[in-house]
Amino acid sequence: MSDVRTTLITGGNSGIGEALARKLVEKGQRVISLGLEKPGWTHDLLHAYQVDLTNIEQTRGIAQAICRYNEIDHLVHNAGMILPNLLPDAKAEDILTLAQLHLGAPMILTQAALEGMQERSFGRIVFVSSRASMGGGGHADTFGIFRNQGGHAWIGADLGPRARVQRNHRERRRARTSSD
Repeated sequence: MSDVRTTLITGGNSGIGEALARKLVEKGQRVISLGLEKPGWTHDLLHAYQVDLTNIEQTRGIAQAICRYNEIDHLVHNAGMILPNLLPDAKAEDILTLAQLHLGAPMILTQAALEGMQERSFGRIVFVSSRASMGGGGHADTFGIFRNQGGHAWIGADLGPRARVQRNHRERRRARTSSD
């Protein structure tokens, strides 16, 4: 196995995803970035794809293509979107869009990368969340509803008996307090 690992990052074109991609490339690691836009920078170790992860078919197509030709060692689900509509202004389509981005796309990408990870007996899957899920401004938005419902936990639970799902700091503190 090569010392160079490959990390697939959703939302690797800006914010936290871009910062992570830059740091990994600086350390000599290969990065595959998926996002609505390609990053505004280039590097020999950066491979960027423009894809709409709210579109199931685009997500399936890019997941299959990437995992067919690349050994994905790390998968970072970082892409996120906030639709801050109050309930009277929200549309049912908003829920479907957010469900695909925050639940469907991670599931499709994880399924595509999982076989190779299992064959190599190595792989790391990370879900980046947001404090926006805790609400704010006195109202809950549709993004917060998905994140607060633990939408990612079901993916981690299906990876097998050795999979570990990292809980947020409040859950860890509660678990420690109740076991004392």
